[in-house]
Amino acid sequence: MNSWKRAFSMSVGLPSAPLHFAAHSHHPWPDISHAAHERAWRDAATLLDRKWDKVFGEVIPAAQGHVARHLNLPSPHTVTFAPNTHEFLIRILSCFPQPKRLRVLSTDSEFHTFTRQMGRLQEEDLVELTTIPAQPYATFAERFGNACASGQYDLIFLSNVFF
Repeated sequence: MNSWKRAFSMSVGLPSAPLHFAAHSHHPWPDISHAAHERAWRDAATLLDRKWDKVFGEVIPAAQGHVARHLNLPSPHTVTFAPNTHEFLIRILSCFPQPKRLRVLSTDSEFHTFTRQMGRLQEEDLVELTTIPAQPYATFAERFGNACASGQYDLIFLSNVFF
């Protein structure tokens, strides 16, 4: 197995760096992100208001292409980005006709923003949320798969990392 440690020489690659196992927003950043931030700063400084032409016309489409290829998706247009879970969820929910009460399937281990927003939407009777317990992990895939296969949900929301 190849080590990714050399790609993180400015963080986990340091001799004094602690071990870090969280796979979320507080994870170590790879060295390339330093160069990317510098490049974004230079673009903002030199392109000024036209920086958005580059971001939306070049950077985002290229990133969509990379993700689509990596995930073997049929089109880069199936990939979208959001700065946080709140916006991501609002974008998804806005795709559904209103005032339909959405039937949502998820887990009991989703990111806090999702859990809070779903709770609030339940209070207003806008969603009917069914959660599948993540534990026991050994049977999670089967239990969640069976619920998905029932076909009774408008939205299935599942994280790659359980919180």
